[in-house]
Amino acid sequence: MATDFIYILSSLPMLELDGDGAWEYDRFLETCENLVSAKEFSILEHLSLFPDASNHNPVLCGWRQWMVVMGNMMVKYRAKHLGVDPKQYLRSGKDDYPGDERVLDGIMSQPGLLAKQNAWEKLQWEKLQELEDEGGAFSWNALLVYALRLLILQNRRRYEQKAGREAFENLVSARLAEAAEARVLMEDK
Repeated sequence: MATDFIYILSSLPMLELDGDGAWEYDRFLETCENLVSAKEFSILEHLSLFPDASNHNPVLCGWRQWMVVMGNMMVKYRAKHLGVDPKQYLRSGKDDYPGDERVLDGIMSQPGLLAKQNAWEKLQWEKLQELEDEGGAFSWNALLVYALRLLILQNRRRYEQKAGREAFENLVSARLAEAAEARVLMEDK
């Protein structure tokens, strides 16, 4: 099945790291299911931010390689600050990308976990832009980059303040209801 990726990509919502309007990944899959080949759909269906090494697509290989390098750099950074040997935690792969160690130092110097996470996701977003530029604007590679960006945004939603507040309020409400029920049961005895 020949796929016209220009039609698929142009019908999807535009993604911005700090924007709204991104679809859930499941909705994206539903949209793509009948528009791409079975092999392509299977790749999208099983895609993660750390893709399987068995896929030899240039975008996924480049992304995976970069993620291994960045992961190794984080391991070395943490090991240095904890005073431990990082060798047992390192994955095999390319040694590094020039300049990324400095960028990682900047990320790790951010105050608080949320600021670090936001800076890390911004760096991931920029790397995906590089990979998209190499792979062509309306191609299978561009659709893969789009899918990876959706996965980043999906992770991002998990820790947004509003979602966190709602989860906290739901948890507190549930515990208060349990406590009230337990109190009624105790008073009935």
